[in-house]
Amino acid sequence: MAHKIPLPQSINYFWNFGSLIGMTYTIQLLSGVLLSLRYYAGTGTSSFNSVEIIAREVDSGFVVRGLHLVGSQMMMLLIYLHMGRSLYYGRGANLSMTLQGTIILLITMGAAFLGYVLPWGQMSFWGATVITGFLGVLPMGQDILEWVWGGYTVGHPTLTRFFSLHYLLGIFIAPLSLLHMLLLHQDGSGGPLGDRNDYYLPFWPYYGVKDLWPAGVLVSTMMIFTLFLMPETENLKNANPMVTPTHIKPEWYFLMFYAILRAVPSKVGGLLMMLLSILMLVALLLAGKNYSLSLTGTMMASMFVTLCFILGLLGGKPVEEPFLTSSLLLSLVYFGLATVMMLF
Repeated sequence: MAHKIPLPQSINYFWNFGSLIGMTYTIQLLSGVLLSLRYYAGTGTSSFNSVEIIAREVDSGFVVRGLHLVGSQMMMLLIYLHMGRSLYYGRGANLSMTLQGTIILLITMGAAFLGYVLPWGQMSFWGATVITGFLGVLPMGQDILEWVWGGYTVGHPTLTRFFSLHYLLGIFIAPLSLLHMLLLHQDGSGGPLGDRNDYYLPFWPYYGVKDLWPAGVLVSTMMIFTLFLMPETENLKNANPMVTPTHIKPEWYFLMFYAILRAVPSKVGGLLMMLLSILMLVALLLAGKNYSLSLTGTMMASMFVTLCFILGLLGGKPVEEPFLTSSLLLSLVYFGLATVMMLF
């Protein structure tokens, strides 16, 4: 029985991120189904207007739409925190669980990107144009682009395809998450002190009760942001292919990788660097080192998190100096520090 699963006594609140991700995903799934009942993925103008109608005229539509928007941000934040906890405390090299978690991360990022395009505002349109444009560097890139776009540029067929993929990827996360939990409980959950050097307690009532108040804080925070968060102003304008926004940038959870991507002048080189940065992150998780057990490890982990944060800030800056050079230098430091941490 799930409530009898033994868990280490030393588990702290960093181990709540997994259950909070599950709760956020459930909110995303329910709010997404409600939004799909009134969203129209037809022409771009019709799609933009349908989102406006949901927010302005449908009963509680503003809350549902805002909750879905805030939920996507919160889910990505919790996933990054969950990965950071796994990186800092380690749990041994668990290949199947780490790779499966990486697949969930990539699918969630893909679903978030597709969902960002659906309102068909200015940043939605131009974000889709810029990001999908990198597919052109692949072999047979133009053919792939035309297949993704459904034409020779981002347009109405692209929107229809993105809506279908957004829906499918969102649903596909559910079985992957269940598999992730099954893989976790095969070996048992590890604590800060390690998997075998701790006293174990049953999940209920000890950890079940402990999980309740963070869940309440999460829901309250999401509701506060839903009611008071102002969406990006550029995305409140209908998409116009003839007017390019002054500064095109993705959502904050892509900014670190976007900074690495654009730091290299070559499109091919930038794409390879970005993919390598993701692989380096996976390799760090696979290393399974517990950096919390030593001062040196804690300092290296803190430097790595700070470096990722700074790269994220640079990714949100205009494509000009000194931001490009700073991004390139810090990208090299990122790879170097990650290599040292794996060998530590």
